[in-house]
Amino acid sequence: PQFKARLENQNQLIIENETDFYKYVSSLNCGDLSITVEPFKNKRSLQQNKYMWVLYTIVSEHTGDSADTVHEYFKQKFLTKKDITDYETGDIIQVPNSTRKLNSFEFSEYIENVKRFSAEFFGLYLPDASEYYET
Repeated sequence: PQFKARLENQNQLIIENETDFYKYVSSLNCGDLSITVEPFKNKRSLQQNKYMWVLYTIVSEHTGDSADTVHEYFKQKFLTKKDITDYETGDIIQVPNSTRKLNSFEFSEYIENVKRFSAEFFGLYLPDASEYYET
């Protein structure tokens, strides 16, 4: 799990949901811990994820492909790639990163790319999130 914290007065660490943090740490039943500190990134929300699948469904109804296929297509088209080794051949192949790893800003950019492409290539109007959430 990820816990959000902030540094105050240059030397005081304030952990949000401190009770949950210590409950989790004590559930590990171990003495020594490894703690990694990195800048906090807001992950995409569940609401953003639902909205993305609404857009995929609209595109899939137009193309006749499944929403899963549309998802894979747009990941391949718009997300950065990572290199992995093909176990059979030893060749390096590129696969797209996951939308799960995008922060809120990156996810919004991804959605805008999907909407722009769908408008230009398919002539599809995809609703803005505000339109979707109102209904």
